[in-house]
Amino acid sequence: MKAENTSSWNITVNVTLAADVEFTNPASEVVTFDGYNYDLSGEAQANHSVKVYRTVDNSTQYIGTTVADSNGNWTLKAVNLAQDKANKFVAYQYAPGKDGVNGAGAESASSVVTINEGAFASTGIKLTDNGDNGLSVTDVLEFSFLNSNYGHKFNDNVKSGTITVTDGQSQTATLTVKKVGDNKLEVTKVEKDTNSTFNFKSSTISITSTSGVVNQDQLAYNVSASTGKTLGSGIVNPGNGSGYVSLAPVAGNEAIVVDGIAYPLNSTTVLKDDLGATIAVGAASIVSTLKAGDQVSINGNTITRSASVAQQAAKVAALVSAFTSPNATQAEVTAARTAFNALSPEAKVAAVASENTIKAEEAKLVSAGKVNNVIGLIAALPAAADVTVSHKAQIDAARAAYAPLTATEKAAVTNYTTLTAAEAALTVAEDTKAVADAKAALTSLVVTTPNAAAPSIGSPSAHANGATYAIGAPTSLTGNANGGGATTADPIVITRDGSSQFTFEVTVTITKGAATGTKVFVVTVPTGTDAVTVALKN
Repeated sequence: MKAENTSSWNITVNVTLAADVEFTNPASEVVTFDGYNYDLSGEAQANHSVKVYRTVDNSTQYIGTTVADSNGNWTLKAVNLAQDKANKFVAYQYAPGKDGVNGAGAESASSVVTINEGAFASTGIKLTDNGDNGLSVTDVLEFSFLNSNYGHKFNDNVKSGTITVTDGQSQTATLTVKKVGDNKLEVTKVEKDTNSTFNFKSSTISITSTSGVVNQDQLAYNVSASTGKTLGSGIVNPGNGSGYVSLAPVAGNEAIVVDGIAYPLNSTTVLKDDLGATIAVGAASIVSTLKAGDQVSINGNTITRSASVAQQAAKVAALVSAFTSPNATQAEVTAARTAFNALSPEAKVAAVASENTIKAEEAKLVSAGKVNNVIGLIAALPAAADVTVSHKAQIDAARAAYAPLTATEKAAVTNYTTLTAAEAALTVAEDTKAVADAKAALTSLVVTTPNAAAPSIGSPSAHANGATYAIGAPTSLTGNANGGGATTADPIVITRDGSSQFTFEVTVTITKGAATGTKVFVVTVPTGTDAVTVALKN
């Protein structure tokens, strides 16, 4: 029973924990994306720093650091993506004034997302011709996707997408399609252009464009990136391509085989040189003209044979000669490297001088990347006046990145003095802390033979952190009326007084680097053989 005249309360305690860091863009843990840059954003504890790392092919790289605003929102804009790779991003958060590398000392659990970069495209399309009447309503197109490990599948909202196709004879038609499976579309409507003679039974029907055909992440089907976009029976035309020729008939039809892929030919297929001049027209003429080993590119119904070895090498040399001086841009070097890699083996030998220049510029770009990384790490350091021992890992990381640079690369680090200033400030901060720790640890002094006629007191041994102790000469000698005293050397040797107890003070100086501190003790010296004692004054 509750006593009268008493009260009771319900007490509620609200404990707010730091918000976890998390990604909000991308909104899913795994997404597909086709592009070079991506804006990463998310949520974290307000005013906490967020560090993001990217892992590609088991190699982890620091991407950048940002700070969550007062609402806990953070963003890293235009983050570069490795092309045609799985880009795994991990975010860690740190409280103000704290830092770490690869999540060391992070405030909460990390957040992880993966962006699978690459086109939503096909490597092949199988047409199920229901009714054997050629391409028509109810037919099903089954796609094999590029980057099959990305988990591409058609979006559930693909219900009235359109696909424009050509029959290989410059005639076009438009298909309306809907999703009937993760990789399957059913044709629900077929329309051909007015006066078109589109051949719905052609074996070279190929996709030229699409609208509303997207994957689970709203990534549009990429026709130009698709290596297989032809539907039909007989020879399956894989679409546009390039490579080296071997000649062989396929399933009774004339065709050329390029790098193991068969491309059908017909009476209107044209073979041209890379200057646009027509060499041959029609399947039979083309097959008799091309030789195994010829380098060709296929674009629709036109085949282009590459230039001679000398002409190929000259094209690369022209790209190299156009490099910006003294340092070529990334775009220039990439274009030259791509052109060189596309050369025939013989042309690569002829273009070896150009390749050497390309290699030199690639090395410069790699070097510049290292330098810029170090400059970025140093720029993120606090000002020397704000450095504390908590910044050690961050400062050490910048030094570790700087150390392996070549002399030329080191000279290009324009903010190097910021690093040395931070290191000097860190040394002072560490020494100051060491002196403070050593001072706190010193609570008394050791008296050697405290009951003897001439006891002594020496400097304590150095602290484990490297700080040293030095005992000073006695001061404030009081009560030594009859010959009592103490020497000024280290160790201090005490002479007892013949008639009375006396005291004196000693100051111990603690030193490490430029940092110092002091501690004062009072020594009491009784007459006779009573023990000499030491007490802390301050």
